[in-house]
Amino acid sequence: MKKTVLLFFLFSVLFASAQFNFSFKFYNTNNTQIGVNTPIQYDNANSWYLYTQQIDLSQSVCEGDQITIKNFSNGSLLPSIGNYSLTSTTLWDVKPGYTYKTNPNLSFDNAWSTSGTIIDNQIWNNNTGITYTIPNSTGSGQYAYHTILIAPVLNGHFAGVYNSNSGCQRVIALKIKVKKAPICITNKNICEGESITNMLLGIESGITASNWLPNDPRINTPTQNTNYSVTLSNGTCSFNCSFSIKIIKPEFELISDNYVCGGNLPYLSDISVFDYNYKKITINNLVVFDNYNITNNNYFDSNYYLKLNSSGIYNITVTYMTYSGEECSKTYTINLLKSIKIPLPTIFSMCNNFEQICAPLAPVGSNYSYQWWGPSAGSNSSTLLSTSSCFTPNLHGSFLLKVTNQYGCSETHHFSVTNSIPQPNLGSNIVVCKGERMPTISIPYEIFGNSGYTITWYINGIVVQNGGTTLQMSPGNGSTVTVTISKSGCKTPSNSITVTIQDCNPTAIMSITNGERINSMSSKYGPINVPEVCLPGAIIDGSASHHENSYFVELAKFDLTTWSDIGSPLYSGWVPGGTTVPNYLNVSTLLGTNLNLQTGVVYRFRLAVGPIWHSTDVFFTVKTCRSSQLFVSKSDENPIDENVMIVYPNPIESDFSIQLQNESNGKLEIIDITGRIIYTEEFKSKKNFELSLENNNSGIYLVKITSDTITTTKKIIKK
Repeated sequence: MKKTVLLFFLFSVLFASAQFNFSFKFYNTNNTQIGVNTPIQYDNANSWYLYTQQIDLSQSVCEGDQITIKNFSNGSLLPSIGNYSLTSTTLWDVKPGYTYKTNPNLSFDNAWSTSGTIIDNQIWNNNTGITYTIPNSTGSGQYAYHTILIAPVLNGHFAGVYNSNSGCQRVIALKIKVKKAPICITNKNICEGESITNMLLGIESGITASNWLPNDPRINTPTQNTNYSVTLSNGTCSFNCSFSIKIIKPEFELISDNYVCGGNLPYLSDISVFDYNYKKITINNLVVFDNYNITNNNYFDSNYYLKLNSSGIYNITVTYMTYSGEECSKTYTINLLKSIKIPLPTIFSMCNNFEQICAPLAPVGSNYSYQWWGPSAGSNSSTLLSTSSCFTPNLHGSFLLKVTNQYGCSETHHFSVTNSIPQPNLGSNIVVCKGERMPTISIPYEIFGNSGYTITWYINGIVVQNGGTTLQMSPGNGSTVTVTISKSGCKTPSNSITVTIQDCNPTAIMSITNGERINSMSSKYGPINVPEVCLPGAIIDGSASHHENSYFVELAKFDLTTWSDIGSPLYSGWVPGGTTVPNYLNVSTLLGTNLNLQTGVVYRFRLAVGPIWHSTDVFFTVKTCRSSQLFVSKSDENPIDENVMIVYPNPIESDFSIQLQNESNGKLEIIDITGRIIYTEEFKSKKNFELSLENNNSGIYLVKITSDTITTTKKIIKK
């Protein structure tokens, strides 16, 4: 019996020693034990690849706290290939702090990432251990679960136990349960001027932040890149975070000042809105630029610079894209000041004595300072004479007034003090059409608008108005308007003009400018001259029409013998709204691509002008030509050279002369108001012509020259 008991005891001892017992204890910073794992047994008969065990430290450990892990593992194995024991000199590998999960039920494979640095040979079987800081994790919840991998190194990973260096998973994974700390703040890129909030920083609801260094961005909007340290607390755990804030600024400022002087243009910075990556602009909540396109042209000049057209306060928000892809907005407040107005004359007449001149007073909310310079303002001899709002000169000469407000905006005004009254200028004699509005008759207000002058208006020698720089009544036909200016001690100048009112009914005048030749054709009313033109089209010049404010054109096939249209008009339309007849109308263009002019057909082209309609017709036929290069210029306005043809005098009594710039070969035609050719002449190597309209009625005529290279017309008027 004793032998049996002894053998059983020896067998039990041998079996117990033929395994590893992995045991680890956890301590806080005060070296007080706060946890221990259940010993893990490993032997050849029970060869696990990965063993996980949860250690609950949640009663005393938060994320961010330091813990010390000490190794009390022991035991040995007696495999056939050798004898291995865990001693105080056994090498160990530890990989802590790289994996965490807030859900303890997740499998280890889903929770583990193999990236990270392995801490080699730092947890021997002794009382020293290693110190490890529990990292901060993402996610929510009351607890967090962090994993630490531990494996012994036994003579090159023998005995079936492999550490993490070998790439296998035959290791011990201790899943440590701790209290969840607040999520740390990550580095942020923020837009310039953006207010910092807990939401922007990612601080969870219920989390307090303290110990900001160097300052608290939640109450101080950062203006430059800054590194911060902060302590976050959820009432149970605290965590010290370090992060940085990078300020994103526009590459170039679109707007330069917070106030702008009213007389400065452009009002804002001279950067085109298309020069840089601006995306959207709103002005006082009105979108003026959106998705890189201008949506309101009133706020941009011809160079696409942003501008403001009237004084006031403007809140301008500019959205821009950075090169790194952020979209930022910046709001500018611009106070566009009213221009400083100096409503003073440019000439002061002081004949007997010198009088006081006063500058404008500052409006409410502004302060003005004044500088009076002279005499001979602008020259080297000019001096500062006064800084008061009013100034009395003591000699005649030129002076300058400079007015400046509290923002530095200034305006200058040049004026002269003379011992005579300047000559009033009423302008040229007035010729208007009956029924038209009489032009304003006035003298310059900036000279005579002050109360120092006595202004008297006369019509046909009778006084009709005393005072005022503008005549308040309309003179009749043939009237003579006179104005006189007087002042004590000065000579009284005057000026007169005459007013002529004519009967100016609208008149339609047109001609075919590319006629090749004139064919005499029979008609209901006898022979008629019909010009023949080259395709692609008949070119109509209607620029000699006058007093028109719109025009109407019509094209139809025409039967000369019955003097009626053939079928419906091919084209009929009018252009309203103050549009005058152009000098180039291509008849083929009116028809579009579906209908072409046909040879052998007589066409009627009608031109009518308004507002009181007057119309005229021309007839033509067409033929196909090899080429039809045309140079057409508006009457009295040759874009190539206005001296190609000179007609003088104009208006004429009867006789007049024509002078061409160069001798040439061609044809001269004179066309009356109905489009009828009343005179024609073929010429060669000629440049001077002497002609007469003695036997023709008064009115408007066209002189047309057709040469080898150019066709040009001039309008003449016979009195």
